Amino acid sequence: MWRQLVLHTDKARKCRYTDVNLILSSRETLLSALSYRPQLQTIVNTGPREIGKLHVLALLDSTRISRSHGDLQNSLTTATYLSDLLGSTQTLGIKVEAAIEYEAARVLWDQGEMSASIKMLQLLDTSVDFRKQTIHVGKPELLARLVSL
Repeated sequence: MWRQLVLHTDKARKCRYTDVNLILSSRETLLSALSYRPQLQTIVNTGPREIGKLHVLALLDSTRISRSHGDLQNSLTTATYLSDLLGSTQTLGIKVEAAIEYEAARVLWDQGEMSASIKMLQLLDTSVDFRKQTIHVGKPELLARLVSL
């Protein structure tokens, strides 16, 4: 299902943001509706865990694309919403803390909140088991990001 919903980030960065944002918003709305309606999940032949993972992936993609187009407010709003979803994803057995926190730190950095971003990355380095994450964030990538700051 995700292959059909994926918006290629490279292409999205080259398109007009107003067009891309409409697609991102529609995709997020679809996945949000699917995550709260089991009867719709049955229709598309998938379960709550897969929908939850797809929803998080779509939101992470949205923050990245928004940042690349300079829409820092939208990326911050989406990163905040992602943080709010942590409880429900954990209930489904989806381990996405590292991906969500890493993206939130990147959003904060782009917002000019360097010290908060660094603190988040340092905390993430010590508090998450990267091997157990559903959405992969490599510890080497995290450490490289910390060193480059």
